[in-house]
Amino acid sequence: MKKFAISAILALAAGLSFADSVTLEGQSIANVGSTGQTATVLGVKHDFNKTFAGDIAFANQETTSTDALATRLEAGVTGAAAVGPVGVYTRVAYGRKYTGSNDFGYYSVEPGVQAAL
Repeated sequence: MKKFAISAILALAAGLSFADSVTLEGQSIANVGSTGQTATVLGVKHDFNKTFAGDIAFANQETTSTDALATRLEAGVTGAAAVGPVGVYTRVAYGRKYTGSNDFGYYSVEPGVQAAL
């Protein structure tokens, strides 16, 4: 885990030098029927061209009552195209989640449609 975390932090730091956008986000999550959480997310994104962009994100999430900590490191690629008056895109990402008792890898495929209003 330490090697992956160090590699991801170095990649994130290197990403800051070529980033087209940097996002720092703080969240207070009030879950209905369960314990609340706080989260901090740092992400960088780079547009390779008009069609493809890449991003790297580091997220830290803490459960309020237990102080349980979960960390996510994720890298993704987004492809986008205009189709008539709307745009379509798909983001594909791979990440790793680290908790005190369980570490695992995951992937996501996120299709979407966007339109100017």
